[in-house]
Amino acid sequence: MEEILQAISTVGFPIAVAVYLLVRIEPRITALTNCVKDLTSIVGTDSRNTEGVKIAIEKLTLEIARMNNK
Repeated sequence: MEEILQAISTVGFPIAVAVYLLVRIEPRITALTNCVKDLTSIVGTDSRNTEGVKIAIEKLTLEIARMNNK
């Protein structure tokens, strides 16, 4: 706790909040990036593969819904 208070006093409250939010959001951004990469590769490989596209879109939708809930 002392480390957090020292960081806030050193860099300022707005910067400390920005760093905290970046650390919390980064895993979700990574998950969304992976979903988009999956979708891109599926569409690029075989545009007729609608089942793969459907699964990738569902994953992306679920991740976005999880982000909205938190």
